[in-house]
Amino acid sequence: MISSSGWQGLIISASMSCAVDGFTQQGELRDSFALKNCLFGAGSALVIGTVLQSAPKFKDKLKTFAKPVLVRGLLRMLTEMPSFPPGRAWDFYRLIHPDRIQTEDVTTLFDITPEYASNIADNLHSSSALQNLFRDGDWWAEVRKFTDNPDLRGKLLDDLTENLNLAQAFKERPELVRAWEVVNRAELPAEIRRSPVDLSTIDNYLNTTGKDPIEFSAELAGNAKIPNVPPRSWFDIVPNGGGAAIGQQGDYVIREGGEVFYRAIYPHNYIDLIATGRLPGTRETSTSPKISFSQGYRGVLMKFYLRHGTIDQLKVIGRTDGHQDVADQFGEMPLAPSGWIEEYVRFKREGGNSSPQVNIQLGKGQGMDIFNDNLMTFERID
Repeated sequence: MISSSGWQGLIISASMSCAVDGFTQQGELRDSFALKNCLFGAGSALVIGTVLQSAPKFKDKLKTFAKPVLVRGLLRMLTEMPSFPPGRAWDFYRLIHPDRIQTEDVTTLFDITPEYASNIADNLHSSSALQNLFRDGDWWAEVRKFTDNPDLRGKLLDDLTENLNLAQAFKERPELVRAWEVVNRAELPAEIRRSPVDLSTIDNYLNTTGKDPIEFSAELAGNAKIPNVPPRSWFDIVPNGGGAAIGQQGDYVIREGGEVFYRAIYPHNYIDLIATGRLPGTRETSTSPKISFSQGYRGVLMKFYLRHGTIDQLKVIGRTDGHQDVADQFGEMPLAPSGWIEEYVRFKREGGNSSPQVNIQLGKGQGMDIFNDNLMTFERID
């Protein structure tokens, strides 16, 4: 027998379900009231509520089920009953366990390890907007599929419940999970990992370049190790190609984000670069103002952005190979002596008569120090 207060609760529940399902669809207002959806929502609420209120023994029996068993049952219902009303699985669970969302609830609902569960439970409990976000469209069941690792999923869910805007972005664009994994693997600061804008930047970059996410994580981590450079330097420069060109020295282009250098490096030098954030010197350590010249060499093709004024610093210790093009493009300078690589930088005309250009050779000493001290960010081209 259902008490009068029980009937009042059922009527209120049915009315709210009617209003929500009749006036909204997937969290957005409908253009007009949908009577069919209203009746469907109200009916679902009445059926579930009536069963549980008129059969307390049945409800008590459900309460005795282990939470993982109950969740598995709900997931099976969502899979095998496509017509099961969206959001009702969450409502059903909360009706059986109506108290404060506990750590155990979080670990079972989202299939995560306990490490982050307590904080997630607190975040969910304190935000009805978050609860509705996970409830609507049974998004909680989709979040269970984010990443293959329960530990990692717990960390991701901790980020999502700390930032409602981030959670909304992930619900709209689940592909951001890949970008989040890249940032997490690269061990970048939490503010980047929790930024929908930065994650979208990475997702777009991966789609454009076709880079492997794991290899790109290493590249991004290497960028973060560049001394005296903000961790987000890559985000501010590389995705937009360094910004507009604002000048030129010789054929070296100066962009808003920095002065652009190209170089093909040995694979083991690339490993050193991403491990330290500094480019190792070889012997002459030639750089090129044009990608086409560097593409003619074997190795890992790199693009470097350096602080404005770097070329001027290199010119101070610059020495020429004696070709007039060097003087025409960079000004007069002494002739490079034998053994110049430790103390000087050589400006050398290369490319033959068909594609002449002046390259800056950094050597192994002061030139490399100036280069690395001014390095802002780098990008692997191939």
